[in-house]
Amino acid sequence: MKQRGFVKLPELHSPCDDQDSWARTVEVLEGCEDGSLSDVYKKLKRWGGCDLDGWSTALEQHHPSLDERKLVAYIKTAALKASENWPEGLHILRRNNPGEVSLERPQIITVLACMMLGLTPKGFGEILNHSAVFSAGLIAYFAEAQEGNLDKRGPVRFVRRMCPPGPPPVVEKLASICIETEHGIEDTLNAAHADFANKNVGGGFLSGTRAQEEIMFASQPECSVAMLILEELSDLETSSMHGAVKTAVYKGYGFKLKYEGRCHGPAGEILAFDALDPNNLTASFSPEGVQRELLKAYTAFSTPSSYSCVSTGNWGCGAFLGCRQLKSTIQWIAASWAAVSLVYHTFGDKAFTESMREFVVKIEKAAVTPEQLHAALMSLELKRNRVHEIILEHFGL
Repeated sequence: MKQRGFVKLPELHSPCDDQDSWARTVEVLEGCEDGSLSDVYKKLKRWGGCDLDGWSTALEQHHPSLDERKLVAYIKTAALKASENWPEGLHILRRNNPGEVSLERPQIITVLACMMLGLTPKGFGEILNHSAVFSAGLIAYFAEAQEGNLDKRGPVRFVRRMCPPGPPPVVEKLASICIETEHGIEDTLNAAHADFANKNVGGGFLSGTRAQEEIMFASQPECSVAMLILEELSDLETSSMHGAVKTAVYKGYGFKLKYEGRCHGPAGEILAFDALDPNNLTASFSPEGVQRELLKAYTAFSTPSSYSCVSTGNWGCGAFLGCRQLKSTIQWIAASWAAVSLVYHTFGDKAFTESMREFVVKIEKAAVTPEQLHAALMSLELKRNRVHEIILEHFGL
């Protein structure tokens, strides 16, 4: 499929705003070879020459043994390769125009280095200035790259995908589903991992928001390239990222999020799909809203993958305030249509876990088909936190 449009890389801002701007930027970068990252920002006049408190705190608290000057020199060297690698820029994956962009590891490192130095339309400046917990993950990534731990990794692919044409397939049996209470989505091995995305993939990562998608991007910073090349997702679109390496470990959520250290994780497969807008919660229980979410999850789970299992959880039920009983049922049907199994994470919520286990056992024992469950969702008057109860009553269970 034809890809149209480019992200200019590097994209230069004041004071570098004429035809010689890149040459002058190169001169600045080469002239501060032994400087700290804050020194580089000041000389480039990025973010008003700020002190980068998030970066400094992360270095002190989480990476005290790293030599900042050597790490910054590595980042600058990588960024200086941008102009020769992308004279036209990076391909943009346009809205309603499926396609993919594949980048080799050195190219990915160059793009992220440009994001570090404010040479892209979207960059890491706010994280480096305000978020020590996310800065720690970025430092971990570049430390891994500097030490050569990423050299033998393959390319990273960014894919934009539209809902498969025609109605979903008719299948006789619901997908296998395993309910996991203790671990997180990314802890499941041999599975694609769900990204509960914003329609602008990456969400609030660059501003330090600490929800599921943003934490995933912090642990796998290579995903951040998606924020440069993916336009907003439409209702019938999803995206996926294949090959991004996990280089940082996080525990917790929101204000309780903690950086746990560096890691040498495997290259993952991430399925990004956005839930209904939280300002339209009533619509999520309507037939139109349910069908929208079904097709969205089906599109994500149908992404060609190395795995036949998807690790997922309470999609759209955190910052987006969705109903866990409804969204889990929707994903179960969608996984059945896509012929994948599910590992469903309930994140230690005992009441929801018990309700879901009872629901799954009774539905499976009664041999309810995906079509029957789909029809029930579309026809019943569903109510928040009573979805399981209403469906079981409908089937006489």
